[in-house]
This record gives sequence, structure tokens and C-alpha cells, in this order.
Amino acid sequence: MLTEREPLLPELAFPREEYDRRVRQVQDRMRARGIDTLLVSNTSNWAWLTGYDTTMPSCYGIGIVGASGGLACHTAELEVPCALYNSIVEDVIVYEWYDARGTAEQLADALLERGADGTTIGLEMGYPETFAIGAFDTKSYLVLRDKLPKASFEDATQLILDCRMIKTAAELDYMRAAGRITWTGLQASPVAGEMWFHGGFGYSIGLGMQPSWTEAAMYIAEGEERELVPGMTFHLPICIFVPRRCGTGFSESVAVTEHGCEVLTPGEARELAVR
Repeated sequence: MLTEREPLLPELAFPREEYDRRVRQVQDRMRARGIDTLLVSNTSNWAWLTGYDTTMPSCYGIGIVGASGGLACHTAELEVPCALYNSIVEDVIVYEWYDARGTAEQLADALLERGADGTTIGLEMGYPETFAIGAFDTKSYLVLRDKLPKASFEDATQLILDCRMIKTAAELDYMRAAGRITWTGLQASPVAGEMWFHGGFGYSIGLGMQPSWTEAAMYIAEGEERELVPGMTFHLPICIFVPRRCGTGFSESVAVTEHGCEVLTPGEARELAVR
């Protein structure tokens, strides 16, 4: 019997202390903005915060973060093993995977039990970029507003994304390893060595969930005023097209450093210039 065995320890990508640090960082930002409870609907944000790994990244699931309390998640029963074995979360609120029609009411009840009515609740209300998923759905928002009439709601779409922007040394080590694997694959390709590079724009990368491959936190693009700081990581896809004739593309993954950038994908010596 499972109950007669020792409990399984969570399988995490980073030490438990790193996830505790991330939770404290998010809670500090919540308190600074006056947010008492944060509802995390962006699956990759929840994975970054807790280690959560899922078989269904587009499935309805909500992470609950208290500004001074613990963590909880609202998810389908099929996802319970993922929540318990691949995250630091122990408080799991379950709904039947085949019937998500009542999830908003169940979430509202969970928030009421935690005293959230009359407090400020942060929601990831929008899509931070074109390919993103995970914006809090309108139906659930209307149910929460109806069942928690004294609560106020704030847009917290960027709250966790901004925390994810600057990578730790351990995160950069993972990304360098991914770059080496990528380069190995390119060398095995029949077109290896025939590609060329030309400068351009890019988007932030780190932890992504299907169907998107971006981190969705920031673009290097006209109108973006945020400063590049060491620890940020970007993918720079450089594509040039001549309509109805030809096109070519090349890309690099880089980490911002104190004196420029580090190319995370190894290979032949080359320079990267951003003008």
C-alpha cells in the first residue's frame, strides 16, 4: 500500500532553497504593491516559482500565493502527481479533469476560506506578448468579482515575469548546457556551416511551456525602455526575407554581462554586434 511507504520527495530542477528564495522575492513584490493574494494562471510562471512540471500546460490550473502565507494550487486530479512530485506545493485543491465548468466557483470558495474577501487580489490579466498563454479568463474573473464583492482586483501580469528576467548562476549553467546540446545537433545537420548572421532584435528566454517557446517577459524592440542588465537572457532570431524570391535566418541565445554579452550556444568564433 502506498500509505505504508515513506513519502516520495519532490523531484526538483533546483534545490528547495532556490524555490524558497523565489517565493520570498515574489511575496516582497506583492507587499510592495499592496497585493494580498496572487493568482498565477501562467503555467510557466508557476513552474518557475514552485518547480511544477505538467503534462498539460494549457489545462486550467491556478496557483495561489499569499503575501505572507503559504502556497496552494487549484488543478485537475490528473495533475495532482505533478503538483506533489514536481513542485514544493503541498496544498492542492482538486477538480475533476473532465468537468472544468465549475472551477471558478470552486476557486472562489477556496479564496473565501482563506479570508480573501475584502483584500486585494492580483490576477495575470493579459498576454505579455504575441505567443503567450495563461491570461486569467474572463468568466472566472466575473465569478470571483460576484462571490468576493468586497475584494479589489489588480493586474499582476508582469509581477513574476519581472522576477524571472535576471537569471541566477545555476539557471545560466542549465542554459549553457542547452546551448551545447543545440550546437551538437547543428553540427549533425546537413546544412551545418552554411548559415550566416546579421544583427537584429530578440526576445527573453528561460523557462517556457508549449505552445510558446519564449519567456514572454521582454522584447528587444522599438519602444521598449527597460534597461538591459547582467543576468538577462535573450534569443536573437535574425531573419531576412526578399518577397517572392528568398529568405534566410540565423539565431543566437545570449546572456547579458557587465561588458556586453555571452553567447550561450558554442561553436565557431564569431562576434555579435547590436546597433
